[in-house]
Formats: sequence, C-alpha cells, structure tokens
Amino acid sequence: MLILSLVMMLILPAIGVSVTIDDQLKNIDSEIDAKKERKKTTKEQLETIETDLEAIVQEYQEGYIKLQGIDDDIAKKQRELNSATEQQIFYQKIVNKLTVLAYRDGDVYFLEVILGTRSFKDLIVRVDYLTKLTKRQSQILDSSRRLRQVIKSKRDQLRSDKQEQKNLVEAVQMKQNDISQLLAQQQNLLNTLGTDITKLESDKTKKQEQKEKQELLEAKKAANIAVDIQMLFPVPSPHAHSFINDWGFARAGNRSGHQGTDIFATKGTPLIAVEDGVIDDNFGYLRIGGWRLHVVTPEGVDYYYAHLNNDTPGTDDGKGGAKTAYAPGIAPGVSVKKGQLIGYVGDSGDAEATPPHVHFGIVVNGGWTNPFPHLRASDWKY
Repeated sequence: MLILSLVMMLILPAIGVSVTIDDQLKNIDSEIDAKKERKKTTKEQLETIETDLEAIVQEYQEGYIKLQGIDDDIAKKQRELNSATEQQIFYQKIVNKLTVLAYRDGDVYFLEVILGTRSFKDLIVRVDYLTKLTKRQSQILDSSRRLRQVIKSKRDQLRSDKQEQKNLVEAVQMKQNDISQLLAQQQNLLNTLGTDITKLESDKTKKQEQKEKQELLEAKKAANIAVDIQMLFPVPSPHAHSFINDWGFARAGNRSGHQGTDIFATKGTPLIAVEDGVIDDNFGYLRIGGWRLHVVTPEGVDYYYAHLNNDTPGTDDGKGGAKTAYAPGIAPGVSVKKGQLIGYVGDSGDAEATPPHVHFGIVVNGGWTNPFPHLRASDWKY
C-alpha cells in the first residue's frame, strides 16, 4: 500500500491529474491509521500467543516432573527386576539340585530313610523331614513360577513406561516449537509495521513542511512581498564565463520562452551556491534539463541550476552521471552555505548540441523571475 501510494504520487502529476499536498497527507494519514490498527491487532495476537506459550511451558514443566517420576519408577522396577531375577536363579538352582537327586536315587532314597531308622520316634522325625522337604520343593517351584511372571510383568511395564516417556517428550517439544515459530512470525510482523509507521510519519512530516513552504510562498505572492536577493555569482572567480539577457528568448516546447539565463563556461567549471539554503527534492536527471538541482533559501527563493556535466573528463560520452554533475556530498535535503561548491558546468539534457553552459533560474514567490539583473549585479567581473 505504501509503495502504491508513493508511485501514484509520482505518476499522477505526470499524466495531468492534480494531486494536492492535502490529498497526499490524507492518504498518508489513512495508511498510518490502517498500520496502527493492524499493529494493535498484532500486539493483541502476540499477547495471546505469549499466554499460550506460558501454558505450554507450564505443561512442559509438569511433563518434566512426570518424566522424572517415571525415571524414578523405572529405576525402582529395574531394582525389583534385578532382585526377582536373583531369587529366581537361586530357587532354580535348588530345584535343579533336588531334581537331580530324585532322578539319581529315586525310591531308594526314601527306603534308606525308612530302613535307617533306629526307633519309631526317629522314623516319625525322618518322615516329617521328608514331608517338609517335599513341601519346600513345591514352594520353591511355585516361587520360581511366580517370579517368572513378576519378571515378565515388570519388563512389560518398563517398556510401556519408556514409550510413554518418549511420547510425552515428543508431544511437548512439538507444541513448544510450533508456538515459538508463531511467536517469532508475529514479532517480525510487529517490527515491520513499526518500521512502516515510522516511515509514513516521516513522509507526513516532509509533506507538512512542503505544505507550509508552499503556503508561505503563496502568502508572499498574494501579499506581493518583495524578496531582497543578495546572491553570489554562480561561477566563482577566476573562471571565465559569458552571458546575456536571454530572458524570454524562444525555446522549443516552452510558450513562455526562456525562463532563465544561460551562463557559458568551459565544461567542468565549478558552480557554487549563490546563497545559504537546502538542496531541494527536485534533483537528478530530466530529459530537458539534464542533471540539475535547486537551492532553496529560508526565505523561499529557489535557485535553479540545469545542464550540469555528464561526461567523463576529456570526453563527450555522456557516461559521467551524477559523479561528474555534482560535488561530493550534494544530495536532496543537504544544507549548503553561500559560496560552497555544488556542481559543474556541462551540456546534459537537451543542451548536447550547444556549447557547455549552466541554465540559471530564479523562482520568487512561486513564479519565475528574470535572473539577469541579479547576475549582473553579483558578477565579480564587473
């Protein structure tokens, strides 16, 4: 939108449609309001996203605590698993040993116990011992089976806990990445809107200054206020130059005739600011005026320099550009002092077929005025 408006500001005058500074200011104000409204909405969205991110962080913290609990539980189950495994191995050894004895001795072992008794009391004791031994063997077998089941159950639970831990970490991390990315996008948008608003407000300030300048000139023109011109000659001593009062001479494409004075001098001759002022925005290259500039004084007098040099030294190649037309540092908005070097004589624009010269014009109270009397009065040659 900003680019479109600026383009329209440049195009419309060229096609004959009048766009006033007030219209331009209204457009800029409209864009500023739209940008500020969007910035407000973006800020609100950003606050919502930050709240969501805080919730995700809280969820992450809770998940992290839960993960630590799972880790502790896993460690506990691992210890239980290790203990159960050790017991199972111990009982299994006993079972294996009893099995070997039973297989090796069979019923003989039982007969030896019966026949080896010396008394009925001893028999009862030995039978009771065998009964207890058999019962113990059965208990060992049961314990062994139970421990195997416990081991399997704890291993399954361990795998389940580890998978739960992995899923929880991945889910929280994915949420955090998504919300952080969205937060960064909104922050970038907010920064861009802030930059756009700053640029628009700067443009608005420039337009307001331009409007005030225009209103001042119009007021002076309406009041017919005389402006006291105390200027230096554009070509400094001791450079040779010549000029005549060619104000109003016929010029192709200009019904009013020549609105300035042509000062002829060698190509590359220095040109100076004739008064203190600011380099105006009407700057750069045009088909007719070639490389040109305006120095505008605080009183609103506009000094116009055209056909500045566009050739590389010793040539007529037209390839010099701004570097050969202007003195270093000369650009729109730059303040210059009376007598400061600002550019060089040339033949750019529609002056290629003429000897090198600077077209010098003066605008007072919004209208072109004949510069010849002022040039004559300020020429150091006289």
